[in-house]
Amino acid sequence: MHPFVETLSVVGAIAIVIVLAIAVLTVFFGGWSKVSDGEAKAHSVGIRGVLKKGARVTAHLQRDVTLERVRFMGFARGLTKSGMPYEFHGMVIFEDEERQRYLVRARLIRMIVVLPDDAAP
Repeated sequence: MHPFVETLSVVGAIAIVIVLAIAVLTVFFGGWSKVSDGEAKAHSVGIRGVLKKGARVTAHLQRDVTLERVRFMGFARGLTKSGMPYEFHGMVIFEDEERQRYLVRARLIRMIVVLPDDAAP
């Protein structure tokens, strides 16, 4: 019985050290991500050289839905720990003339027509 107890105590001590090390590293990296990211927010980006943020566009969606004369605001993207539901990542943001914003899934867009800057009503 004596060798069994010695073996169990050595293995138990090693297991406790490993579990405590994992717990300490989890707390450390969790705090590090909070400090480095702060509150991770969705960013909006444009397509450089083709589609600028704030450009007037006509977006043709699936099922013959068209958003005419809306302003392109960017793409909603964020980190997975941003607090934003996963379904909202990768959506395109449009704003109409009444300043209503539309979030549209990027895969639903068939075509975006960029209107010239002088296309005033």
